[in-house]
Amino acid sequence: MTAAINQSTTATGVTATATNTVTASNALTAGTINDGALKINGVNIGATDSAHLVDAINAKSADTGVTAAIDSSGELQLTATDGRNIAIANASGSGVSAITHIANTATKIVAASVGVSAGVSNTLYINGVTIAYGGGSAGALVSAANAAFAAAGVTDITVASGGSAGAVAFTINDGNDLNAHASVSGTIAGSIVNVLRNSSNHGTITLTADKTIAVGGTKTKIGGLSKGNTAVSGSLSGVNVTTQAGAETTITRAGAALTAIDIIRGNLGAAQNQIQATVENIQTTQLNVKAAESNIRDVNFAQETATFSKLQILAQSGTFALAQANTISQNILRLMR
Repeated sequence: MTAAINQSTTATGVTATATNTVTASNALTAGTINDGALKINGVNIGATDSAHLVDAINAKSADTGVTAAIDSSGELQLTATDGRNIAIANASGSGVSAITHIANTATKIVAASVGVSAGVSNTLYINGVTIAYGGGSAGALVSAANAAFAAAGVTDITVASGGSAGAVAFTINDGNDLNAHASVSGTIAGSIVNVLRNSSNHGTITLTADKTIAVGGTKTKIGGLSKGNTAVSGSLSGVNVTTQAGAETTITRAGAALTAIDIIRGNLGAAQNQIQATVENIQTTQLNVKAAESNIRDVNFAQETATFSKLQILAQSGTFALAQANTISQNILRLMR
């Protein structure tokens, strides 16, 4: 799934990393592990003991995709850096679980009702392998399934009695899914119509981006994701740069922090420009007011007084002339009476 997400990184700005870590429930106990008693992701770790168990697991890491270490508490820690499932197969009665303190993770699907009439056509599909048998007992289904798996070259699925009358159990323990579907005309397998199961230890997917991550769609649960928007954490506290994934996450977070700072600086710069323009406008207005005041204060008083007197005389002359004109009109009117 991470590969699919990373193919669209250019468009989404989101990168995905996956990791899977399984830690034992208690410190490693001294003991001997026989050949075939411990398998990881379907690979036999071989004969070893608790003192050399980590080396034995790491010697097979190219096949399993899993590395081992002992943590500060003395507990066995298994890690798949690519996030693949980690399946643990402890042979029954081997005592491996008591040494490693990591539980078995067998994925099992049980066909609960197998006893159908002989001669009835029955078809069962397990991980794409078609199992057809003519009905009868649970043993007939086990035989038909083993024959079908052998013909298809499938070696990681075991078939056996399911522990109850008429039941058949299909088991896989290499980290892969177990997918079963029954299509019958009898009473077989009412409990396994369209069943998909995986009991392995699953990893986690981490999405990284320098902005809010929006997850949507109808199949988000396949990757353990939830719909919605997630704000990206830009905190660098508690980061781990001792691994490649941790260093890449740290670099991304630092980039996100720098981007956030750039946005803040841009906003502050815009506000500063607005303030600067306002200050310049005020300064221009202030200069104009001072220039006007200076013109008023520097006026030639004698010249302006003479001009004022001249204009006042002209105004009075005009008023007198208008008054005389009115008087002449009145005298004419009196003579006409």
